[in-house]
Amino acid sequence: MSEKMINLVIDGNKTSVPEGTTLLEAAKAENVKVPTLCHHDDLCIAGNCRVCVVEVDGWRVLPAACASPAMEGMVVYTNSPRYAAPGRTSWASWYPSIPASAPPATAAPAANFRTWPRNIISTTRSTSIC
Repeated sequence: MSEKMINLVIDGNKTSVPEGTTLLEAAKAENVKVPTLCHHDDLCIAGNCRVCVVEVDGWRVLPAACASPAMEGMVVYTNSPRYAAPGRTSWASWYPSIPASAPPATAAPAANFRTWPRNIISTTRSTSIC
């Protein structure tokens, strides 16, 4: 049996994705870049940083693209004025508190923000940190 496909529009482009696909994955499939910070393939989906928020027609809230499933008929905007302000505000509110030094002590000394989640997972006893 074939997978159920979901039809949606991302930044004016019609697309179809398999059921269960997140808005972030759907955007990536369309070569639309959505900024992320807390998203990593080896981690649980959390949507906590709110950097990847997008605008969806008819929705009052701005959903996190990494944690929101694509739904039939959605019209998604990844770069609208309504989207840009909360993303920047979220980032700006906590970015100054990040030390300029290396990430957490459990990360490898040469680690950076792109690699430290993977380093933490590979150095813990558990295969999942969630």
